[in-house]
Amino acid sequence: MDRDASEAKKLGQMICDYMFQDRFSEVKVFKSGQAWANWFYGVAWDCTWIIFDETEQKLWVICITDTD
Repeated sequence: MDRDASEAKKLGQMICDYMFQDRFSEVKVFKSGQAWANWFYGVAWDCTWIIFDETEQKLWVICITDTD
């Protein structure tokens, strides 16, 4: 299913709201573009985000890759 940019923005906002609401100062975000596991395809858009919520003591790991 194709989604337009507006839908993608809404989805991104919903994910952020679910993960840490508006508590930006309580969240640490780290990003890497390295293909650190065989799961990645070794392309320019390989990406990993590690998000740590200090208040809730939660750690989120989001990994993205794709083929050409």
